[in-house]
Amino acid sequence: MLRLAGGTFDGWVPLSPSAAEYAAGLQAVHEAAERAGRNPADVSAGVYLTVAIADSKAAAASELDQYIRAYYGVPAEVMARTMALHAGTIEDLRELVAGYRAAGAHHVVIRLARPDLGDYFATMPQVLDAAR
Repeated sequence: MLRLAGGTFDGWVPLSPSAAEYAAGLQAVHEAAERAGRNPADVSAGVYLTVAIADSKAAAASELDQYIRAYYGVPAEVMARTMALHAGTIEDLRELVAGYRAAGAHHVVIRLARPDLGDYFATMPQVLDAAR
């Protein structure tokens, strides 16, 4: 898929579980673009993050696990092996996004993991601000 993304596609938006894995994948995408005679900068780079935000990491981890179990039927720790999952505070999210941006992500897609919609609309402005 990395070769296809670099050689053919206009963008790449993976679920990379860490910024380091993201950086390695993006490098492979850029190398594939070059091999295909394309400008690597023409392949738009984004990342898809699933996040749970709360006042404490423990509360956020509980929300994330509830959400992932309801959505996928497995614990969050299982899904975290293959996709970017984050549980923490808004400040933790700022650091997470900064890491992916430093790794080359220009676009950030955020799925807010909420077992219910509770304060979803109150939290999203903070999440969007943290992702800038």
